[in-house]
Amino acid sequence: MKKLMQKMFGFTALAIMAGSAQAIPMETVTMTFTGDNVMISQYNYRDPYISGSANSGGVPNDGTATDWRQISTTTVALAPGNYYAHFAVQDEAASAGDVAGFIATILPGAGRSLIQSDGSWEVCVQSYAPTFGPANGCNSAASDWISASVYGDYGVAPWNTNVSGGQAAFGGGAQWIWSSDNKAHNYVVFRTAFEVIPEPSIIALFGLGLLGLGFAGRRKAHS
Repeated sequence: MKKLMQKMFGFTALAIMAGSAQAIPMETVTMTFTGDNVMISQYNYRDPYISGSANSGGVPNDGTATDWRQISTTTVALAPGNYYAHFAVQDEAASAGDVAGFIATILPGAGRSLIQSDGSWEVCVQSYAPTFGPANGCNSAASDWISASVYGDYGVAPWNTNVSGGQAAFGGGAQWIWSSDNKAHNYVVFRTAFEVIPEPSIIALFGLGLLGLGFAGRRKAHS
């Protein structure tokens, strides 16, 4: 009877885990960002690029897309896996002395650490409106991307503390970044890699199921 209960526990846990994985396979990813001069779009792609795998975070909904003082926050539901977040910005510098930049944070799921904009991000520069995918201008080829340049933490000139929400909106550690030719009139795509990890509770439940089956098998071997 005891062995039967152990097996039932193991199979039940595995069944619940399988059902949960099908019912709630997505993880909520929150992105907070703004770009100077004009934010155009934000996309998430699986790594490597797979046709049809794009999930758009939407065009920034700050009301006035040209106002870099207004931050945008998008929340998307993504299946577990590896992704690239792409943020397209148009450089409309008023003069040669103006600079264009981008600042952002990504929270890839509950309990995960913030991914903050810094020199580890990459940029792809285009002279035309950015497109995404393996056959377009900013694709997965390493030669299309260079490391972002870092201007400084939130609060530095020329943006100072004018972005709505303050430093807390970006988690306190995000930096303004830009391309090597940030004063040119063109388009820049900023990207960074991030991973969506399954809910810890699902993994724990799977482990409990295997443990129950293993213990039942061990008892059978010794009986």
